[in-house]
Amino acid sequence: MKIWLMMFGILGVGGVALALYIGVQSSNSHPTPEEALHAERHGREVIRVLDTVFHDNGNAAYVVYITEDNQLEESLAVASFDGNRFGWRYRSRINLGDTDLIPYGNFTAAGGFVAGYAPDEASAVRFDDYHAMLTPVDGQNVWILHDPSSDDLETASIRFYNSNGAPIDID
Repeated sequence: MKIWLMMFGILGVGGVALALYIGVQSSNSHPTPEEALHAERHGREVIRVLDTVFHDNGNAAYVVYITEDNQLEESLAVASFDGNRFGWRYRSRINLGDTDLIPYGNFTAAGGFVAGYAPDEASAVRFDDYHAMLTPVDGQNVWILHDPSSDDLETASIRFYNSNGAPIDID
């Protein structure tokens, strides 16, 4: 009899723990990355969503958007999201700043991704040996690299290529 009571007690506690886990996962998830962005409270207003880019693995998405900035009226930002069976959850964000102030060779890294600006004529971006995703938004090209290693960030070499595959000189 004691064994049965212990088994029911263990199953009951396990069931409650599972229900709490599922509740937390589903309450922090949203049907789309854009909805997850608007629900996230990172202290900056989302003024306008420009584009959403999905990584090939299907479990990561990046939303490029205009946000307010402390020093600028508007700033370009990229937020990353993880997909799960309940929807999309906010992961991190990068503020790229004003499109007129950032040189093309620079990048910003946070929370498992890297982003930066590419020249208008760029049709491909290589970050060392990796192909970065490229999305034209609001008159600018933004590139995004999913999940680089910390070693890649230390020795990064960014190269831009035009539609003919020729390197673009950014100096």
